[in-house]
Amino acid sequence: MNTENLWGDLPKSGDLRTPVSILREQATILGDQTNNVLVGDVITTQRGGNIVSEFEIVAPALDNYRVTVLTISHDMTLYPLLVIRHLGGSNVQCPDETSFIAVLKETLSGKRVHQIVNSLLSQSKAA
Repeated sequence: MNTENLWGDLPKSGDLRTPVSILREQATILGDQTNNVLVGDVITTQRGGNIVSEFEIVAPALDNYRVTVLTISHDMTLYPLLVIRHLGGSNVQCPDETSFIAVLKETLSGKRVHQIVNSLLSQSKAA
């Protein structure tokens, strides 16, 4: 008796750029831009069937002081995803990667985040 493949042709490898990988890229860039005086951290958990990731700025010289910049939440299909901005600005539903990157850029390059980065850099250098 032959067993029939009911799966069809499955993808050979996952080649999607995930929201978490985009956040990790930005975490690395933060460290590079600040000579690791500040670093980014992405903490991912599962809540109620969703994948939830927090993007934090960490100041190692200040006893690893952390500021949560934003949280994203999505199901296994990745998009749409919800961006919860913790430092001001409204929460945003992103239907795709392009809109997520636009919201992420707006948030990370925003005045409030830059004020916090400047403050943490100054305090870290004085520590």
